[in-house]
Amino acid sequence: MDMYAIENAPKTQMQRSHSRGQLVVDAPNGRTQLQRLYQKDALKLRFPKNHIGQDLEGILVNTSGGLAGGDSMSIQVSVQKDADLTLTSQACERVYKSLGQDAVINLDFTVGDNASLVWAPQETILFNNARLNRKLNVNLEESSRFLAIEAVIWGRELMGETMQEGALQDSWRVHVEGQLIHAENLRLKGDVHAQLQAPVVANGGTATATLLMVEKGCERHLEACREICEAAQGVTGGVSFWQVGPYAKLLIRLVGQTGYDLRKCVVQLVMQLSSNGVTPRVWSM
Repeated sequence: MDMYAIENAPKTQMQRSHSRGQLVVDAPNGRTQLQRLYQKDALKLRFPKNHIGQDLEGILVNTSGGLAGGDSMSIQVSVQKDADLTLTSQACERVYKSLGQDAVINLDFTVGDNASLVWAPQETILFNNARLNRKLNVNLEESSRFLAIEAVIWGRELMGETMQEGALQDSWRVHVEGQLIHAENLRLKGDVHAQLQAPVVANGGTATATLLMVEKGCERHLEACREICEAAQGVTGGVSFWQVGPYAKLLIRLVGQTGYDLRKCVVQLVMQLSSNGVTPRVWSM
């Protein structure tokens, strides 16, 4: 066998998924309905019947089972005037060990006058040596309502795995009427396990979450959310409120000793913050 020929043979390109979804909803008769839906590759959207309220609940399904290095997923959502949309995921998103490339997620949301969007995917599980680059860009009107929940589990707990090495880059930008009111960049790279041990990062916790609400009058939830966080077992965190000119935002940061501890707290917070007092139905399946 010619070893030189083998070593210098063209490298086989691994198959990658480049999924894309576009969704537009409106409410011409007071009930939210689909106006446009486009889905490509592994990303599918399903809309079960809703018997509670007039909003629409969409479920994202990644038929590839997870994201690997080099995969990408792009989701564009427009919630038009007076419409109400909740978007969640069928299951936890898994980000597998990478051979060097990042898995990329781009989220682009627009919410119109007197419209609301709840972005509530289930947890993202980062396998050891996973690499994820995620960007969230949101454009709101002054009367819009927006709630985002993003939770990360650092390693496969039930497999006894902790995330030792890898990378997470998470960028959020939220604008109201063109004004930037929330921006954050999280970047952990290399020895992620050591970084998570730092008291200012996760203090040894294995699961983290950020919840952001942008809505007029959202300060009404401040004390109730603080009480939920203080009573939670195995979870530490804090709740803050800002008035940015005429715009208001409520921000919650959480660290859980386990993913289960974190989820119990997040469920209570979502029930407090959601307009109908419930979590997405698929969360309990």
